[in-house]
Amino acid sequence: MRLSMKILAPVAILTLVALAVTMTALWSKARVTDATDALIQANQAALAASELRSTSRALQRDALNLIFEPADGRAGIVSRFDKRLDSMEAAVAKMQTLPPPVPGTNPAAIAASQTPVVTTLREVRALALDGKSAEAHTLFRDKLRSAERTASEQTDPYIARLEEAVSALTVRLHALERLTTWILSLTALLGTLGGVSLSLVVALRGVTSPLNRLIGAMGRLAANDLKVPLGDTDRTDEIGEMARAVAIFRDGMDRAERLAREQQEAEAAIATRRANREKLVKEFVSRTEAIVAELAGNAGGLQDQAGGLQRVATSAATRTSAAAEASNRTSANVQTVAAATEQLAASIREISRQSAQVAALAGDGADGAQRTAGDIAALADNVAQIGQIVDLIDGIAAQTNLLALNATIEAARAGEAGRGFAIVASEVKALATQTASATEDIRRRVEGVQAATRGSVGAIGAIVTAIDQIRSMTGAIAAAVEEQAAATAEITRNVQAAAVGTEDIRQDLDGLVAVAGETGDTARLVTGTADGVAGQAGTLRRDVQGFVEQLSAASPPRQGDRAFRYGKAA
Repeated sequence: MRLSMKILAPVAILTLVALAVTMTALWSKARVTDATDALIQANQAALAASELRSTSRALQRDALNLIFEPADGRAGIVSRFDKRLDSMEAAVAKMQTLPPPVPGTNPAAIAASQTPVVTTLREVRALALDGKSAEAHTLFRDKLRSAERTASEQTDPYIARLEEAVSALTVRLHALERLTTWILSLTALLGTLGGVSLSLVVALRGVTSPLNRLIGAMGRLAANDLKVPLGDTDRTDEIGEMARAVAIFRDGMDRAERLAREQQEAEAAIATRRANREKLVKEFVSRTEAIVAELAGNAGGLQDQAGGLQRVATSAATRTSAAAEASNRTSANVQTVAAATEQLAASIREISRQSAQVAALAGDGADGAQRTAGDIAALADNVAQIGQIVDLIDGIAAQTNLLALNATIEAARAGEAGRGFAIVASEVKALATQTASATEDIRRRVEGVQAATRGSVGAIGAIVTAIDQIRSMTGAIAAAVEEQAAATAEITRNVQAAAVGTEDIRQDLDGLVAVAGETGDTARLVTGTADGVAGQAGTLRRDVQGFVEQLSAASPPRQGDRAFRYGKAA
């Protein structure tokens, strides 16, 4: 039932009560009217019978007056007698047609008993007017009185019965009036009480109570109590529609709270992944900086060792050139061999000392080159580890891209409610794509560093080989110096042998000059390689810094930025 019908129900109930009171009043009025009609009819019948009896008795007096009155005084009596007789005849005729006014009465019998009286009165009138007063009086005495007594014997009980009926009907009418008053009052009272009670029941149960329940439920919803029950949703009136609307509102609040919780969980997961990624990036940066610092230190040490090796080679070349000039002078002037022998011995001692220094420097250079080779190998391992870290970051980016794709699919399933989450998922997907691109760039640079490292390892190997050759040549120089010393000791004994020894010394010194030049070239090559390694270390540092900056710039949006605001608005 619609709410408007329930509101009109009390009016309808009161209308029905008014109709009931009206029908009761009409029924009571009908009963009172019937009783009144019966009373009036009985009263009129009694009055008619009484008037008929009175008229009969008056006519009897007029008949006696007409009998005994002289002829000149009868005119008024005759006129009065005729009027009364006509009235009596009319009353008798009317009474013959009346129904019984009360049970047990017979107006026709009364009229029949009065008919002989009327007939005898006419006979008495005729005799009296004809001057037959004695006959008229005899007829009056014998017949009229007898007929009148007979009529009175029927009329008097009839009148008495009617009077009793009138009294009873009067009592009944008064009782009926009192009963009608009580019935009307009781009907109005009970109808009013019933109508008001039913109206209150309809208003309370059909309108007020459901509205109070609905107001209470809305108050609990305003207090964020989403478990509030709604028991009026199956109603077919406006309250049911309001309850269903409140239920839809409650379900919408429940869905909004659930989506907010899911969004908070997603934001917490994003924050966790961001923290893990930042931790990985910090570890990667610290390890890379340590590797680059170690590589730069090794490259600096290699530069210093290569510089020292170059200086030694230059000094050896200078001194070897001086020894070669001395050997040429010895070959040109054998007579000065004796004097030059001491000088040559001193030069040979100096050469021996320098050769020992060159050998020591060559050994140090070989050891430094081997350590550099080990450092570069460690650098290669660290670069390989960087490649593994890059692969890990690439995997994280791929997993992030997959999660963003899944989030986009779930947001599409959620429809309008997941539009903001879809925007966040698309930006996360774009971030994962940028991260994958950055890791690919890092991979290419790491591969370049690995290639340069392999080249450095090859170059260091060549340096080690060259230094080993220098060491061997230094040993040969030492042996030659010893032979020169022996030859110098025998100069005095054999000038020819001295000349031959001098030529051998000159040739050996020429070879030593060549070896010193090769040593200088090797030292310059080592210096260039060290410079290249230092430059690659700087490039690697800059690349790592650029990667960190790109990764920081591509970080997911935090709370308060555009994507998050879009998600909240959705």
